[in-house]
Amino acid sequence: MSLFTYSGQLIDGKKKAGQITAKSEDQARKRLAVEMNLIMIDSIKLQPDAKQQLNSVQKPKANSKLQKLLYLQHGCCFFCGEKLSPSNASIEHLNPKAKGGTSTEDNEVVCHLSLNQTFGSMDLRRKFEFILRQKGVFKCPQ
Repeated sequence: MSLFTYSGQLIDGKKKAGQITAKSEDQARKRLAVEMNLIMIDSIKLQPDAKQQLNSVQKPKANSKLQKLLYLQHGCCFFCGEKLSPSNASIEHLNPKAKGGTSTEDNEVVCHLSLNQTFGSMDLRRKFEFILRQKGVFKCPQ
């Protein structure tokens, strides 16, 4: 394993810098994109005394499922398409867990917290009926 120093830009536009361990620079770049949600890497370089520094560096924390889903949805609500802040976002189970739905990628999307609370354990058909019956462009409740 080697120690790399990096700096880059997160999905929300904030800058992030730090260190990461990886077998190669290519693996470090992939981990930064997936685990750290860096959309642009400004610099990445191998540390010269990496073996000495490895003991003092902690592994980066893996991002939460919410952060990963937000990234995959380009930071937008699945239902209304508006930008979401992580504090206003929630994981919605399309087929509710209360009705046999699973916590898997194909059953989870990110939406406004208020909409998730409104939907409760409503089944998928009723959710889409609710959205389609709105006049004009659908807006999540505030």
